[in-house]
Amino acid sequence: MEIFNQHQQNFIMEIFNQHQQNFIMEIFNQHQQNLIMEIFHQHQQNFIMEIFNQHQQNFIMEIFNQHQQNFIMEIFHQHQQNSHYYMKSYSISKDN
Repeated sequence: MEIFNQHQQNFIMEIFNQHQQNFIMEIFNQHQQNLIMEIFHQHQQNFIMEIFNQHQQNFIMEIFNQHQQNFIMEIFHQHQQNSHYYMKSYSISKDN
């Protein structure tokens, strides 16, 4: 009985230890996967936000540049037209 009990205890401890190791490894692997997925998602979100922000900045700069160009061209044309008008009126008054 003594030998049987020792064997049984050893067997139970062996099974327990294996299960415990498996359980610990399982938890560790799940946590590691969760952690890796978490890091991946954060990086992916950061990457997507980075791309979005760059595109948004590019888009805003593009609009700004177009508006600025349009505005400058508009002013330039108005000034040019005004200068034509002045030149024209100057030549008319000079002729008179």
